[in-house]
Amino acid sequence: MNDDRPDPTDEPDEPDPAGEAEELEELEELEGRDPTASRGGSPVVDARGTRCPVPVIRLARAARDLPEGATVVLLADDVAAWSDVPAWARMKGHTVTLHDEADGWTAYRVVIGPQRPGGRAARST
Repeated sequence: MNDDRPDPTDEPDEPDPAGEAEELEELEELEGRDPTASRGGSPVVDARGTRCPVPVIRLARAARDLPEGATVVLLADDVAAWSDVPAWARMKGHTVTLHDEADGWTAYRVVIGPQRPGGRAARST
């Protein structure tokens, strides 16, 4: 008779609590999140799997209504984002405060700068 139930005498593999906890924490923070979801009040924009100009467009949409000093996090795996995100931030008067690299993608933390009259950042020369 073929019985698909597990054998009660089989011992389960011993889990690695430290490794599992760290991996779960990272996954909860960054993987599979709704692009509009936030953690600690900062919106997270997941643009992994998209290519230029989509990551910056999604970042700009998320940042549009945020107050000065707010932070938005962009997750992107497009290599062009390395130059596009800082360039967009400078143009808008925002600051990229941190780049975290992890498994082929990068987390960009952007601090929103002051609103300019007409919604535009001042030009630098």
